[in-house]
Amino acid sequence: MEFATSGRGRGRIALILTPSTLRRLTPGLRPQVGPGRDFGWVDIGQRPARIVEDLHEMGPAGIIMEFREELTEQVSSLGFPVVVVLAEMLLEGMGSVNVDDEAIGEMAADYLRRKGLRSFAYCGMESQHAPGRKSGFLSALEGGEPKVHEVVAGEGGRSRRARLERWLGALPRPAGVFAAHDPLAREILEACGRLRLAVPSEVALLSAGNDPYTCELVYPGISSVEIPWERVSLEAGRLVGGMLAGEGPGEPAIVRPVGIHTRGSTDFYRVADERVQEAVAYMRRNLASGMGVPPVARHLGMDRRALERLFRARIDRSPGQVLTDMRTERARELLQQGRLRIGEIAEACGFGTSERLAGAFRRRYGMTPRSWRKRTDT
Repeated sequence: MEFATSGRGRGRIALILTPSTLRRLTPGLRPQVGPGRDFGWVDIGQRPARIVEDLHEMGPAGIIMEFREELTEQVSSLGFPVVVVLAEMLLEGMGSVNVDDEAIGEMAADYLRRKGLRSFAYCGMESQHAPGRKSGFLSALEGGEPKVHEVVAGEGGRSRRARLERWLGALPRPAGVFAAHDPLAREILEACGRLRLAVPSEVALLSAGNDPYTCELVYPGISSVEIPWERVSLEAGRLVGGMLAGEGPGEPAIVRPVGIHTRGSTDFYRVADERVQEAVAYMRRNLASGMGVPPVARHLGMDRRALERLFRARIDRSPGQVLTDMRTERARELLQQGRLRIGEIAEACGFGTSERLAGAFRRRYGMTPRSWRKRTDT
């Protein structure tokens, strides 16, 4: 796919993005750079008039931008082909790439429920993405009544912190909390510290976006739903390339989440029973060994049937299911790292063979490891 050249930009595509979105999309945009094709960044945080000035100076062939209602209208009136990423509505005459926010919420609910939690909460704000993530999360909990906290737009400082702390302090614990955005999860983590609420044993915290700075430069690290940003940028490039070739904007591209990156904020199965906690810890330490349930029972000084009854009573899951979940989650992490072959991953996670890994992976994620790797690489 070649971009047409236009004006001084020589086929340059203007990226009107926040710094964080630019960082996320760069890996997927990098392979699209070539002779007569490159990208120029315009910070979306500037005044709209300044952004328009920058665009006139750059003379781009086309534009990829984040959605900002008033700004998007101004930019679209300039006559450039425009693709909007992370839009909260369909935009006439423009290409559109968005993430499946309801699927993100559903994935978050399923993940926290698998941790053995019984109390759930959602924290979001009245902004793009949050409503869909809230809807997916609440609907996936099948009639439960999770506690919801909406962050008031524009509210900051002590009043915002106080409202958040009151809400957290009143949650039935242990609680699984899903924050619609990574920065909001970081606020919750800091509030838990002020309230002396242990994470993850009292509050298991999960967010969405998987931004490395936000999720990894805190303790404990924040688990987050992974959005395939490379796929978002590839779809945006495909749409703007088609528009430059004279095609229409095409159908909106919807990108689904690919999984959850587990960090310290949820790295446990929550249950008060110390025997279950020790069993889970022993499983985690010995994933690569390929062991089944009997060694776990022996480690606890129990027979297998007693261990099965204990798990069913405490977390409504069998020890075998928990062990398989751990192995498939670890396999997905290794697949994303991209350094090992499928057979090596099967060995490293205790499946032994690629066939056993593929069967478990398909049951958990709906596709084979090879298909998952291709999907996230393209």
